[in-house]
Amino acid sequence: MVVSVIFGFVLIVAVTFAIPSTSGALKNIGAVVPWIWKTSMSQNWSDALLFICVIAQFFCLTASTTSASRMMFAFSRDGAVPGNRMWRRVSKRRVPVYAVFAIGVLSGLLMVPAIWNYLVGYAAGTAIAVIGLYIAFVLPVFLRFRLGDKFEHGAWSLGKHYKWIDVVSLIWVGGITILFSLPLFRAGLPWEKDFSWSLTNYTVLWFAGIGLFFGGWWVVSAHKWFKGPVRMGSEEELARLEAEREKDFLLPAESPV
Repeated sequence: MVVSVIFGFVLIVAVTFAIPSTSGALKNIGAVVPWIWKTSMSQNWSDALLFICVIAQFFCLTASTTSASRMMFAFSRDGAVPGNRMWRRVSKRRVPVYAVFAIGVLSGLLMVPAIWNYLVGYAAGTAIAVIGLYIAFVLPVFLRFRLGDKFEHGAWSLGKHYKWIDVVSLIWVGGITILFSLPLFRAGLPWEKDFSWSLTNYTVLWFAGIGLFFGGWWVVSAHKWFKGPVRMGSEEELARLEAEREKDFLLPAESPV
C-alpha cells in the first residue's frame, strides 16, 4: 500500500505537469491521459504505456476474480446466495469452478453497455468496482464503531483513536460513493435538454437493482432461515489449524529451532 501511494502520486504529478493545454484536455476528457501521453511524447510511447496499463489490468482481473469467486463460494457454503448448492461445489483440485464462471458471466454482463458507449461503460464498470470494494472495506469499520467499548480487541488495536478514524473513513466512503455515481457528461443529466441515456452513468441503477433483489429476497424469505456463517469444524480443530498457521508464519529469528 505504501509503495502504491508513493508511485501513484509520482505518476499523477508527472501526468499533470505534462498536460500541453487545458482546452485540449477538456476536449479529450473521456481519454485525457492517453491524449497527454500522445501529445507530450508520441503515438508509439502512448501505445507502449497503454499496453503496460492493459497488462496491469489483467493482473487486477485475476486477483478480483479469485477474490470474488472465493467470497461467492463462502457465502454459498453458508446458504446465503440463491442457487448456493451449485456455487459451493468444488473440483478435484478444490477450485470453486461454478462460482468462478458465475463471477465471469456477471462481470461480462456488467460491461455490456460499453459495446455502445465504451467511455461510459468503462467508467461505470470502474465506479461499480470501486464503490463495491470501498463498501466492503467500510462495513467492518461501521460495525466496530457501533459496538464502541463493547468491542473485543485483538492483537492490534487503534485504541481510542478509532472514534475519529472510523468517522473519517465513513465520511470518505460516503463521498466516494456519491462522486462515482454522478453523471460523466452534462448530456447525462436528466434535467439537461440534450439528455441521452447513452451518456448516463448507470452505476446507481446497478446498485439499486442489487439492493432490490437481495433486499427483497431477505424480506420475503432469507430472514426466516438464515442464521449466519456455518462453522466447518469443532473448536479443537479450529484451534489446531490456527496454531499450525501461526507456526508457519514464524520469522527465522523467532523460530524455536
